[in-house]
Amino acid sequence: MSALRVQPLDGPFGAEVHGVVADQLDDEARRELQAAFDEYGLLVIRDPDLAYPTQQHFVEMLVREDLSSSDELDVQPSAYVSNREEGASSAAGLILFHTDGMWSSEPFKLVSLYAVQVEAGASPTRFAGMATAWQTLPDDLRARVEGLHVVQCQGTSRGVQDGDEKLTIDPNAKGVSRVTPIAQAHPRTGRPVLYVSEQQTREIVELPGAEGDALLDQLLDHPTSPRTCSSTSGATATSWPGTTLRCSTPDPR
Repeated sequence: MSALRVQPLDGPFGAEVHGVVADQLDDEARRELQAAFDEYGLLVIRDPDLAYPTQQHFVEMLVREDLSSSDELDVQPSAYVSNREEGASSAAGLILFHTDGMWSSEPFKLVSLYAVQVEAGASPTRFAGMATAWQTLPDDLRARVEGLHVVQCQGTSRGVQDGDEKLTIDPNAKGVSRVTPIAQAHPRTGRPVLYVSEQQTREIVELPGAEGDALLDQLLDHPTSPRTCSSTSGATATSWPGTTLRCSTPDPR
């Protein structure tokens, strides 16, 4: 019997998982974690001892049925979110709500962060539930945007953000973009999600100009309300689906 214990967070989604030994998970524990991941959308694990290859193996087990703890993987290069590491993807400042890789032709199935250093008083990371956001849209607004598409861009892209020195701009951004539906299906559960973000969604394809900007503002405001947001502070490891949640950091300095 698995020793895992899943405790829901004090928010509309997300759970903290206790008893995880990442490199010693049997098939029963893996199935429990996958079920918790699909149900809660955000998993928080405190104080795991993870080498980077173990972290990659652990998170891939959350979305792959064919992977066991004994299988070997080609380890991908690590990437830092930091205001201290050279070449990191974020420096000091406000990080707007975003979903990593919305602009990519092969968006991430899962995103995972492992805290190398956690300091007292550090800004929490806030998460917006995009499946909850779609479900709680007013009926008339949901009907209006069904079937519409948006342009997703790498980096900070909307004009209202230009020149704002408080914002974090990804120094590695190359301006890649792609078009996606506003209502995107979750790759595992099939649930519709509101696939827009403050940082990476630039415009509505079918409604260019002021009308589209006003509609996009409505969509962007909705997921950041208390009934669709959860937050974590002092967590050592977090994992979430690449299409289901948006995250934001008030100021990582």
